[in-house]
Amino acid sequence: FLGTYSNIASATRWMDILNILIIGIILIIGINHLILYFFRKQDRSNLYFGIICLVMILRNISSGDRLITYLFPNINWELLVKLDNFSGFGTIPLFALYFYMLFKEDFPKTLRNVYLYLGITITAIVFVTPAIFYGKLRTIFELYILFGGLYLTFGILLISTIRKRAYALPSFMAMFILYATAINDVLSSMGIIQTAYIAPYGLVGFMLIQSITINKKSASAINDNELLSIQLTQEKENLEHKIEERTREL
Repeated sequence: FLGTYSNIASATRWMDILNILIIGIILIIGINHLILYFFRKQDRSNLYFGIICLVMILRNISSGDRLITYLFPNINWELLVKLDNFSGFGTIPLFALYFYMLFKEDFPKTLRNVYLYLGITITAIVFVTPAIFYGKLRTIFELYILFGGLYLTFGILLISTIRKRAYALPSFMAMFILYATAINDVLSSMGIIQTAYIAPYGLVGFMLIQSITINKKSASAINDNELLSIQLTQEKENLEHKIEERTREL
C-alpha cells in the first residue's frame, strides 16, 4: 500500500486492535474448553479444540503484522518464520483429531492417521530444517492444507450433515465459513479478486459456533446422565417398595 505515514499507521493500528480483540475471544474460548477437559477427561474433543484455539492465537500473533514482535522485538527471524509456518501447517491434523472425536461413524481411523502422520512430518520438517530448505516445499505443504481442509469440510462434515448426525450441521457451517473467508483472503492477496480481508471474522465465527456446539454436546451428556440417574433412583424405589409389600404378604 502507498500513502502517508499517518494514514497507513492509522489503518494498521485499527487492524492490530481488531486482531487483539480476536485473540482475546479465542483465548477465553480455548481456556474454557481446556478447563472442561480437565474436569471431564472422557471427552477429548474439548482438549483438541482448546489446543486448536491456542495454535490459532499463535497464528494471529506470528503472521500479518506479527504482533509477537511488539513483545519480542529482537526475536530471531528464523524462529518467527517457523512459528508462522507451524501455526498454519499444524492446524489440519488438529482439526482431523477434533472432528474424528465428534464424527467417528463417518471418519475412518485410517484416514485420521494419514492426516496426523502427514501433519507431524510437515511440522517436523519445519522445525528441524532451515527456512531456505522447507521454503522450497511450501507449495506442497499448502496443497496439503487446501485439499486436507476441503476434504474435512465436504468429505466428512457434509456427509455427516447429510446423514443427520448430531451437531454435524453447525460443524459443517463453521468449517465452511472458516475456509471460505481464508480462500477469499488468499485470492485477494494474490490480486485475483478485489475484496476486503475477512479471515479474522471467519475465524471468530468458526470458534464461536464450535464452542456453542461442544458446550451443547456436553450439556446434553450431563442432562442424559441426570435423567438416567433419576430413572435408576425411581426403579430402585419401586423395587424396594415391591420387596416391602412382598415381605408383608409373607
